[in-house]
Amino acid sequence: MQAHELSNLFDPKTIAVVGASSDLTKPGARLMAYCLKLGAPVKLFPINPNRPEVMGKKAFSRVTEVPDDIDVVCVAVPRQAVQTVVEDCVTKKAKFIVVFSAGFSEIGNREQQTKLVQTAKNAGCRIMGPNCQGLISTVNNVILSYHSCLDTTPVRGKIALVTQSGALGGYLTGAFWERKIGISHFVSTGNESDLEVSEFVKFLVTDSNTKVITLFLEGIRNGPKFRQAAEEAVRAKKPIIVVKTGKSEKGRQSALTHTGAMTGSDKVYDALFKQLGILRVKTMEELIEGAAALASQPLPTGNRIAFISPSGAACSLVSDVCDDLGLKVADLSGKTLARVKSLLPEMAVAKNPLDVVYVYGNPNARTMIGDLIEAMATDPNVDMVIPGLTIGGTVANEVAAYCLESIRKVREKTSKPVLFWWATDRDSFARAESLFSKNEVPLYTTPERAVTAAAIMFEYADYLQRRTK
Repeated sequence: MQAHELSNLFDPKTIAVVGASSDLTKPGARLMAYCLKLGAPVKLFPINPNRPEVMGKKAFSRVTEVPDDIDVVCVAVPRQAVQTVVEDCVTKKAKFIVVFSAGFSEIGNREQQTKLVQTAKNAGCRIMGPNCQGLISTVNNVILSYHSCLDTTPVRGKIALVTQSGALGGYLTGAFWERKIGISHFVSTGNESDLEVSEFVKFLVTDSNTKVITLFLEGIRNGPKFRQAAEEAVRAKKPIIVVKTGKSEKGRQSALTHTGAMTGSDKVYDALFKQLGILRVKTMEELIEGAAALASQPLPTGNRIAFISPSGAACSLVSDVCDDLGLKVADLSGKTLARVKSLLPEMAVAKNPLDVVYVYGNPNARTMIGDLIEAMATDPNVDMVIPGLTIGGTVANEVAAYCLESIRKVREKTSKPVLFWWATDRDSFARAESLFSKNEVPLYTTPERAVTAAAIMFEYADYLQRRTK
């Protein structure tokens, strides 16, 4: 399948929901409710043989009774009924079938799953799932999922998420949104009986709304197809970040029983990812935070960082983290040190990492860190700037606003990435998230997280530089 052929799945004009009802404890009802509340004004056809209408929409007994052509059929019925629904979809010539129903290859029931796919493919119809959480496209306002992440207000952005885990994938989507980090599309592939991760990656490479592709993988079904998709991502300079489970034997067994994913030697996966410039991270937090940096900031040209903090302990901590992650604390030029000294209170020492000593009570509190960001970013020995705050309240809001204006100037003058951290109370941080998100500046709760995101950015930039040599 060519990448563009998935466009009807990501932007359908007609959707049928098999298993639609008004009982919000059931997937079909939740999908209907989310579609009506958040989705684009598509033609929505509930399929329920026992009701004349569902949520104000005329209901039909079977897919074959729908009067319009159908782009996508979402299936939320027991496993035993899915084959008949697929046969109806084939008769109706629906383009895509999203099967939420479980009980197929993930529990060893491969024969019935294979029959679904063969039935659909013979008519040119593609299946997503089964055992999946479907798809959400924020850029098209398309809802083909019933996951509770949709109880959070969707945030549109440049990060796509493709996951073989529906539950964790939905959690990740909600986590992005709660952090005010936007996504372009969420895709849950489930058992991958037909459509695979590789095909979605190929589509996202061509998608102008997507800048960064994130993956949660338990295994890869077709190595050559995945390699081809990843190579296309490299050529398009779209970074791929992955959490890959199954390092341990227990983990591999769990992946096999969860989605039926084929897993192999973790060393093979590591080697493949390194060859293709795929950024493997250990945790879901690193995936979110690395993606946020890559989606909003220019790539660094090197690994030298300038660090600004109101905490001396944070400076020591960051020096250690940089050593662990292959980053260097930049040696500031004499000119920069002189400028930094002119901005600091008397008891502070001009150096990198920089401890500004305190903010409260400083007559330059509202402007100092912003001015330091500009001073350090213009130093030719600096590739990235990581400033931060440890205060809350009104002063902090004013400091943040000035910092953001300075970061805007840095973008215009130097094209160097700036990653901001703010170790403060929850309420102050939540207010700051909205402000930073609007200005497309990633915000981190701790200095270590900001430095880890910087290391992810450098890893990708270094891969691209080495590839062109």
